[in-house]
Amino acid sequence: MFRLNRTRFVRQMLEQSVAVFCSNDLVSSNGESSVRFRQNPDLYYLTGVTQPDTVLVLAPDTAREGYAEVLFIRRPDHRDARQRGQGLSIAEASERSGIQRVCFVDELDIELHRLILLASRIYVNGREDAYAYSDAATRDLRFAERLMKQYPAHKYHRAQPILKQIGMVKSRPEIALISRANQLAHEALVAAAAQLRPGNTEYRVEAAATEAIIAGGAEALAHPVKVASGANSLYPNYDSNRERLADSGLVQIQIGVRVAGYHASIARVMPLGDGLTERQHAVYERVVGLLDKGIALLLPGTTLSECERQLRLELEAACRDLGLAPDTAEQLFPTTCYHHVGRNLYDPYDAYAPLQRGMVIACGPALYLPGEGFGMQLRDVVLVTDDGPVDLSADVPVDLTEIEQMSGMMV
Repeated sequence: MFRLNRTRFVRQMLEQSVAVFCSNDLVSSNGESSVRFRQNPDLYYLTGVTQPDTVLVLAPDTAREGYAEVLFIRRPDHRDARQRGQGLSIAEASERSGIQRVCFVDELDIELHRLILLASRIYVNGREDAYAYSDAATRDLRFAERLMKQYPAHKYHRAQPILKQIGMVKSRPEIALISRANQLAHEALVAAAAQLRPGNTEYRVEAAATEAIIAGGAEALAHPVKVASGANSLYPNYDSNRERLADSGLVQIQIGVRVAGYHASIARVMPLGDGLTERQHAVYERVVGLLDKGIALLLPGTTLSECERQLRLELEAACRDLGLAPDTAEQLFPTTCYHHVGRNLYDPYDAYAPLQRGMVIACGPALYLPGEGFGMQLRDVVLVTDDGPVDLSADVPVDLTEIEQMSGMMV
């Protein structure tokens, strides 16, 4: 899979080019320990290596034989090996990535210098994700600034447009990993549903879901488990999970899972105690209909921009049917109903690129009614195929009767 990803990237590079990709920084949390390290998704996509102090250099048409791709890793006995464990050996890094030439990162400067002197262009990487902006300079960006000062006469190009283009279409191994993450999210939802008892707390529901995810062998959560009961369901990113569950009404649950660097996230509305009110039931059925229509729109040849436009029209129609005015703030739509998912929870994508086989899209229509004290979102993960959309979350119930049975409620 990683060889294929590199091959697809290299095919888009201009002649006489070198591309450089760096790992993420190891970030201190409180001076005594560090935040659990997560690899730069782009470097992982191209190498499969998950440890810090890693650099990938691609030079596909270099005159130096055997240097078309070089992986640089830190020495296994690096300074904090006693604290964190030894890193990969050269043989292990080569086996994991499929890269034949692996060197230690303290050799990077001299080897990269030789490759750059034989090139006229340098591809540098940086985050260009509309959903993950940060003022903090990543190691990729710091390294790019250093190269621009050291080699000002070279031409520089952005790696992100290529990564975005090739990353939107997933290979079979990638689809299998996303499907596994989706399956674990379903199992976590079942575990969470078992805790939906009046008087219980949102954080106990979160704990049950988290335990299922970890026990299922996932690498990590894709995002904190979100358990939003009652009025908390009005906030799409609510995740403090500190409230006590009510005797009736609803709870909005969102669960995201990461398996071997690939993500899936589902969202479901669960009834509490005496169940949904008649009004909540009516709104829920409309959101279910919106999910079905949103998935059906994901056909090859159309664009996510057009799908978004059509689903927004359906959302407005649902508001009118429910007696709501779409042009007022009485209800809120999600910022976007669609996004690509893969090596990121929100993969960078081109909303105007035609959909094609192998794209994996999260579809998540929602209605938020502040005046009535609740909101609802349903999210599935969908694979685009030539024969129509395949809902990878189809096994996760949306029918209220099935959901009530999942949570052990009387029906």
